[in-house]
Amino acid sequence: MHLNGHIMKVDKKTDNNNIREYLLKYGKHWKWFALSVLMVVVLAYFYIRYTIPEYASNASVMILEDKSSSSENAIFQDLGVFASNSRKVQDEIEVLTSRSAFIETARRLNLNIQYFNKGRIIEPQIYPNIPISVNFFSTDSIIYKSRLSANLKIISNNRFSFNENSGLEEETVPKNYSFGEKFTTSLGEVIITPSPDYISNYIGKTIKMEIKPLDQVAQGLKTKVMAIPTEDNSNVVDIAINSENRQQGNDILNTLIEVYKQNIVDEKTLVSKNTTDFLNDRINLIAADLADVDNVAERFKTGNRLTNIAADADIYLESGSANEQRMVETGTELSMVNFMKESLDTQKSFESIPANMGLSDEGITEITSKYNNLVLERQRLLKSSNEKNPVVVNLDQQLEGLRQSMSQSLDNLSNTLKIKYNDLQDRASRINSRIYSVPGQERELRDIQRQQQIKESLYLYLLEKREESEIATASVSPNLKIIDKAYVVSNTPVTPKKKFVYLAAIIIGMFIPFSILYAQDLFNNKIYNKEDLQKLFPDIPVLGELPKIDDKKEKAIKINDRSILAESFRLIRTNLDHVMKKQKNKRNNNVVFITSTINGEGKSFVAYNLALTLAYSNKKTLIIGGDIRNPGLNLFLNGIPTNVGLTEYLQKAEIEVEEIINPIYNDIPLDIILSGKIPPNPAELLMSDRLGYLFDAVTDIYDYIIVDTAPSMLVTDTLLISKYAGHTIYLTRAEYTDKRMLDYPRELFDDHKLNGMVMVVNDVDTSNFSYGGRYGYGYYGTNRKAKKVKKKRFEKVKI
Repeated sequence: MHLNGHIMKVDKKTDNNNIREYLLKYGKHWKWFALSVLMVVVLAYFYIRYTIPEYASNASVMILEDKSSSSENAIFQDLGVFASNSRKVQDEIEVLTSRSAFIETARRLNLNIQYFNKGRIIEPQIYPNIPISVNFFSTDSIIYKSRLSANLKIISNNRFSFNENSGLEEETVPKNYSFGEKFTTSLGEVIITPSPDYISNYIGKTIKMEIKPLDQVAQGLKTKVMAIPTEDNSNVVDIAINSENRQQGNDILNTLIEVYKQNIVDEKTLVSKNTTDFLNDRINLIAADLADVDNVAERFKTGNRLTNIAADADIYLESGSANEQRMVETGTELSMVNFMKESLDTQKSFESIPANMGLSDEGITEITSKYNNLVLERQRLLKSSNEKNPVVVNLDQQLEGLRQSMSQSLDNLSNTLKIKYNDLQDRASRINSRIYSVPGQERELRDIQRQQQIKESLYLYLLEKREESEIATASVSPNLKIIDKAYVVSNTPVTPKKKFVYLAAIIIGMFIPFSILYAQDLFNNKIYNKEDLQKLFPDIPVLGELPKIDDKKEKAIKINDRSILAESFRLIRTNLDHVMKKQKNKRNNNVVFITSTINGEGKSFVAYNLALTLAYSNKKTLIIGGDIRNPGLNLFLNGIPTNVGLTEYLQKAEIEVEEIINPIYNDIPLDIILSGKIPPNPAELLMSDRLGYLFDAVTDIYDYIIVDTAPSMLVTDTLLISKYAGHTIYLTRAEYTDKRMLDYPRELFDDHKLNGMVMVVNDVDTSNFSYGGRYGYGYYGTNRKAKKVKKKRFEKVKI
């Protein structure tokens, strides 16, 4: 800074100082903060008191891999063809938390019908010890889609009153019934029976019964239940729910897990059943064919009276026995291929096909297993989605590809077996040519016996596979392991959390008055004390601040006055002296102009009382009414002639300086030059050289010359004569001067248009004093035993 003679240097604010400043700033209003916190804490107490607590229930399960497909999946997962383990677990979570699973859970637990202990404010749910049982005659399909609210007042162990709450309409009139008596409601006829173990506890009490649509209850559960893996790529899933009733929360989780397990068992059982049905159909067909062949053999032997095979045919037949055995095996496998091909071609949609048929081609077996697994996964997804789901569409594409691949593989295998079978037939023909000598009956009989062997082998094979399928059906188990059944995590409710609620209440209680005060400060455009001015003008000295005084009190200070006003002027006098001493060689160092931005900021008041304060210290002082447009010093003076003043001196060359100087008091060295009459051309008069002669004449006579000038923003008068000033006190008024107007004095200071510019704040409320207002602002009085100035009990909120 390039200012000489600063008596009050404004240091740069540190963070600690800023914090202290805000604490002091808002600490004045501690009563409002305390009251707000108290009120919000009371509200928090009632919130905790009348909010039904919720408790957390948890369960843990492990998703197991399907053993029948784990080996095949491992082969294709490395190639990215099938979903990874984390994707598989996520898919299972979607199935576990599907809407259909929650509907079944709500149905099993009858959650669509809820009972509450009706109270004046809170209504806790009654579960599981429900004192009544409601039995509707309407079908479940109607009840599951209906809505009903009713009140039941238990009169005795045998009687109760019932009335429905019909929504927007008025409640129906309560009617008395006996337990077990049939009566009519909006949902049809109903019978209510008591629970002997619990009904006596509710005599005289009212039970509120609510029936909601099952799908709405399921949707509510879906939003409350969370299922997430414990870690990435982990098969362990944590399932959680927050419930007002601890037992109900546990029951919901346990039932949901059981529903999921049952769905898995049902799906696997369906695949096994389809395989068994297929095998039964084939067994019936083969049994009929075998019976036909047996009948042919019986009729052939009977018609030809054959009892034994010719001994000479055995030699030829032995050579062909091995070939015939291979033909039997090849024919059996070819029949199984045709059976599978027929099953695959007759499917209208994606359905499971028989697996483990014992074909020699392992590739077909692997594709069949993978096809069935994808069909199962598709059916499970369709329970909670539709065929347009991208995942289902992707599965359809994979299934179609597998079906085409399987069909092609079966065709290839069938062609291979046919070629092999034809080769065996050719070989058989060559062998048969060697036994032409054998009677025709023997050849025909061997043909019949060969057909018997083929049909019998196929029949026994199908019986074996059916037994395996039935064993698999009986041993179906879900790919889920329960690690922890549902349990209550803690007896401490998760909501409401007392510590959190009270902490939030304290924060909110502090925030409400803070936000109000901050908003007032944010939208406030006025200054209130010296600190506000120092923030705006850190490089301009502030001599001090003057307190607000009662309009009814005397505005001129007295000698030996010990009021806060007098002490404030003494402080300004001291600071002004300090400035002057630092610039004692300055021209017109003892000339002090007092100006402001606009009218009403107290220039004349400050000028007169500052002059009095200087005079009371035995300093010869002259006060000049420099505002010739709107004289203000006349209000403080009585009996002093006002016909000759500064205006007349500037207008008439014959008037000497001594003629316009008037003493104010006889006992103190204070003189005055009044403004005189208001001229028509004040600016031109102030440009007169006679004004310079005036200051030259009085500067050597008086210790201090105080000049009450015009507002600098409204008229140019002050700027015209500012060259005669050694120092300029720029006056602002608390709660009056707009901060936006203070850009003007900043411009004056930066452009050096006012000599020795310093500032003073006038009319400051004592509660806003920079120091005194915060620390009791001292003791002031009119006697030696000082009286402490007390703050008002309720002060206006200002920042």
